[in-house]
Amino acid sequence: MSKPFYPDVSDKSVNEMSSSECRLIIAKEVGLNRSPHSPFGKAHLNSIHAYFEGEPFFEREKYYTPDSPHIGEIRLGIARIIGLDFDPGPDFVRPFKRSHLRKIVKEVKSTSDQRKKPSKRE
Repeated sequence: MSKPFYPDVSDKSVNEMSSSECRLIIAKEVGLNRSPHSPFGKAHLNSIHAYFEGEPFFEREKYYTPDSPHIGEIRLGIARIIGLDFDPGPDFVRPFKRSHLRKIVKEVKSTSDQRKKPSKRE
């Protein structure tokens, strides 16, 4: 079985990156296992939020339950953390635009991972 091929964009200027190239860099930096060709889902956005804040936007136990926040709320939470001027739209379904993704790439590259590392059991 062959591995999917994604071009190496690590040396490319962020201002020249496409949306999928931005998602590829974000996924790589945050440690997400996903295709860069579609917008981030709730679980991926939750991991990105945790990368910046140290804590997820919502707990894993709430995935796929009625208590799970709307995807637009998670996007808005990420936008607030990094200072994006982001409007999730009237129904909270608008994904990040390319300019937003470029800003997230810059922030991910300039910020260290804030997630708590599990302690080793003795």
